Amino acid sequence: MAQRQREDARGPFAGYHARRAGGQDGERPYRERRRNPGDWDAWMLQGEITVHGNEHLTAADCGVALYRKQLREGIAAVADGRDPKGIVRGGDGPIRSYASNMTRLAPKPQDLSAADDRQRWIELARDTTAKALAGEVRQEQSYGPKA
Repeated sequence: MAQRQREDARGPFAGYHARRAGGQDGERPYRERRRNPGDWDAWMLQGEITVHGNEHLTAADCGVALYRKQLREGIAAVADGRDPKGIVRGGDGPIRSYASNMTRLAPKPQDLSAADDRQRWIELARDTTAKALAGEVRQEQSYGPKA
């Protein structure tokens, strides 16, 4: 009964989420967490401030190292009164983006060799990129059969 009241006190779905996540919130008994530690336990064992000098980064951690380098450079830029990388000030409205949800119908002709089909895809990609960079493609525009 006390367990049920505690779950209800945290919200109507708190018990469901805690069971589904395996209790990854530090509320499991200590002995259970020792037998089967989870993400929360690993996170908390690092301490409030992790000393990066104690780490042994590998080639798989190059993204972590790059992120930390960019973060340090951004902090230094702000300290010097400059904008960090990625901040754009001014302009006349939204920043132009070349991303879109454009799709193109490109059925393969029956009598095309593999080399010719590869060349066809390269040309299609170049044409699509040129149209996007020229601003000829809008978000709602689509190539192919109309629904």
